[in-house]
Amino acid sequence: MRRRPTIEVFRYEDHYLARFSSPDVLETFEQDTLPTAYTADANPLDVLRSVARDNPRAEVILAPSSSTRPDRPTTEGLRDQPTTN
Repeated sequence: MRRRPTIEVFRYEDHYLARFSSPDVLETFEQDTLPTAYTADANPLDVLRSVARDNPRAEVILAPSSSTRPDRPTTEGLRDQPTTN
């Protein structure tokens, strides 16, 4: 069974980035991490939902903020944050 690609979304400095496990992204862009359209002020759950909606075949996870190479993705503590639709 083929494993779903993953996308780690994380805040770095003043914006959100997305790190892709898919080799296609690395081949196309010559890097595995791409900027998103979201600034650091955006609600992390909104960013996560947007990236997941745009990449329905991938497992999208929120990694620790302000990290250049997060080791352990987490969504801990996000349930209590308000979201906007």
